[in-house]
Amino acid sequence: MKFRDLVNGIDNAGQVIDTSADITDICYDSRKVRPGCLFVAINGSNTDGARYIPDAIKGGAAAVLCEKAPESLDLPAGIGYIRSSNALISMAQASARFFDYPSRNMKLIGITGTSGKTTVSHIVYSILNNAGIKTGLIGTIKVAIGDQAAMSSHTTPLSRELQEIFAHMRGCGAGACVMECSSHALDQGRVEKCDFDICAFLNIARDHLDYHKTADAYREAKLKLFTEYAGPDSVSVVNLDDTFSREIISKCRGQVVTFSQTGEADVTGKDASVYADHVEFTLCVGGVCVPVYFHMGGEFNISNVLAAAAICYADGISLPDIKKGIELCQPVSGRFQAVKCDRGFSVIVDYAHTPDELEKLLISARKLTKGRLLILFGCGGNRDRGKRPIMGRIAITNSDRAVISSDNPRYEEPMEIIREIISGIPGEYASRWTVEPDRRKAIKEIIREARKDDLVVIAGKGHEGYQEIK
Repeated sequence: MKFRDLVNGIDNAGQVIDTSADITDICYDSRKVRPGCLFVAINGSNTDGARYIPDAIKGGAAAVLCEKAPESLDLPAGIGYIRSSNALISMAQASARFFDYPSRNMKLIGITGTSGKTTVSHIVYSILNNAGIKTGLIGTIKVAIGDQAAMSSHTTPLSRELQEIFAHMRGCGAGACVMECSSHALDQGRVEKCDFDICAFLNIARDHLDYHKTADAYREAKLKLFTEYAGPDSVSVVNLDDTFSREIISKCRGQVVTFSQTGEADVTGKDASVYADHVEFTLCVGGVCVPVYFHMGGEFNISNVLAAAAICYADGISLPDIKKGIELCQPVSGRFQAVKCDRGFSVIVDYAHTPDELEKLLISARKLTKGRLLILFGCGGNRDRGKRPIMGRIAITNSDRAVISSDNPRYEEPMEIIREIISGIPGEYASRWTVEPDRRKAIKEIIREARKDDLVVIAGKGHEGYQEIK
């Protein structure tokens, strides 16, 4: 593709120099540049990509996109250049054009919310595929289409990779794609030019304040899915049990489909029975009710099933096909995952890593245990420090015994994180908790302590089989 054709797809282009170059790819990592690449210099939180423009040119970059080039930069003759007011947005626009807007060839479903995105997207993926619609999946755990699947590095990939994934799905004959939309992705414009057909909101609670700084900014990022990235004929699916839905309904485009676990809505549930490894309830869609069985436990998973049913109802899927897809959906790794144990107690592994998620997890777990409720948890490093004492209080006051450990300490000292967690624990609960920063040892400790009829919850990492440490 000619550089000039790529430039024509960028809305916020400023200065442009020499558009005659042939562009073979788009790259934002100077170490991965190959001959013919458009190098996008991103101004990140740790470094300015413009510093690496000379390296990219040495690697064969045919053109450069950046917000502000270094004063000392002297581009060789024949190297294209475009200045942008927002390199991330421009990269998203250029990537969509480079891959010929692949998401326009399929029904695109975007799901946002603090909790439940992964589970809901997997249920929708199951419903649509079992209804005969070849559907792709993009999310925290994996990217999948047909029998092909790969592990994910981001909940929502950066725009260049995202558009390549869409293009691959288009080539595989996908009729739909369901994807998780993180607040980071929405704020950074990774989904620019995607034009979602269905936008779903699950819930909102404290999260990612290390990035967004304020709760208002976090909410505004979530809102962008409905106000900036929704297609002209899109349908918004919203959870009436969350008060933020009212703002979404007042500002979103097109039709609205609602779901609720507690009140009146287009999609509701009733007569629920909740177990450690499954839930059973009556699903009502558009006034018609059927019994459903879902292979994951926890009361909060009823809301996740309702969300998936509402999304598919908005997509015109029949109730029998919705029921079939729910019941054929396999458990999602690390999401209220019941682990087989032959020692008389139960074990659940969950991804809960926010105060709201942890509280809901423990409330659900408490209802399922005849004995004590034990929990192992921690808080991530280089993330929102303010939630640490909150999670400490929630974990200890909602359990009988806790081991505080590490959960991706990253570049922080594990014991410093743990001390901040402990600062939120009321003094009268001192006998209920101990500290073991080595997570492997902590798991062994809490399993050794478990007795008959106890329930052990291992929270925070879910599907992750690694630790991020410095």
